[in-house]
Amino acid sequence: MSLRENYFEGQQNITIESKREGDKALPELINDINTNIASNDSDISALQTLMSRTSNIFISTEQTGTGAAQNIAHTLVDDTGTAVAPVAVLVAVTDDTAVDGAGGYSIVEGVHTDANVIVTVTTGVKFKVLAIY
Repeated sequence: MSLRENYFEGQQNITIESKREGDKALPELINDINTNIASNDSDISALQTLMSRTSNIFISTEQTGTGAAQNIAHTLVDDTGTAVAPVAVLVAVTDDTAVDGAGGYSIVEGVHTDANVIVTVTTGVKFKVLAIY
């Protein structure tokens, strides 16, 4: 047995037929969607707050590893404009030809500060830093 409901919009007759007994009718589906949208308002608000921050993502220019700790200045600030240390850092290798066939490369994070991302990268390996607050 199928469920069949007719909806009229202007002069059009729209027929929606469900495939199984117990499928929700269109008004129920719309109500469910509205309920989900309302329950996600707080998530959307949190995301808007995050995206409105003055500077919460930093991407460096290409750097070249020296084999020693390198300080890469960043511009991360909190909502008040105060410089902050990143909460997450990603080091992306852009060119490792300097170590091809030499056993790979190494990346070690240091203790990041409110002014610098600190990383040690194998000599000659080129990389970029992504830092997020």
